[in-house]
Amino acid sequence: MEKDFDKFRQKTEKAYAKTWGKRCEIKDLEDFPELKNDPVNSRCPCCYAYELLDKNIDNLYADIQKWFGEERNGK
Repeated sequence: MEKDFDKFRQKTEKAYAKTWGKRCEIKDLEDFPELKNDPVNSRCPCCYAYELLDKNIDNLYADIQKWFGEERNGK
């Protein structure tokens, strides 16, 4: 399942790049850690967009692992 999800992540990121472009080489929070508590307006839009994408994909993967794990256990 992990290999399939890696393919999903790659294809999703490729589609996402059509709108947002490629990921920034250095994330805005690495260069400017003080932005962490700043409003979204101060953030690099591309960095913020990819940060949200990563969080959503990670949450989706965790949920899928939970769902399939429960099905395998007969719950």
